[in-house]
Amino acid sequence: MKSQDVDRTQVALTMERLGSKPSSKNPGRDDFLFDVISQFVQRRKELGLSQEDVDHRMGTAERLCSKWECGQRMPTSFNFYCWAQTLDAFLVLFPKKDKCIKEDGNGGYKR
Repeated sequence: MKSQDVDRTQVALTMERLGSKPSSKNPGRDDFLFDVISQFVQRRKELGLSQEDVDHRMGTAERLCSKWECGQRMPTSFNFYCWAQTLDAFLVLFPKKDKCIKEDGNGGYKR
């Protein structure tokens, strides 16, 4: 068995314990962060950076970017910020068009 097969098996078992199943697009990450991390991966590739390049630029442990991208580890909010900076990007929230939150006039908010 190849080490890559072992890694994917370990990731699949970890995801199963967490209640998620790996997707066919990314065999290791199929959780609530999939869409966000997919954008990080796309941006990294646009810049022509390897996962090792990202680790080095961020000053993180070896293979940490890989672990985030495949779902073995979950980045902290601070690491998300640093990762975005490394990729010369910003973290931005966009409201769903059908669920925009607005002030209700009484100091609160409504949908």
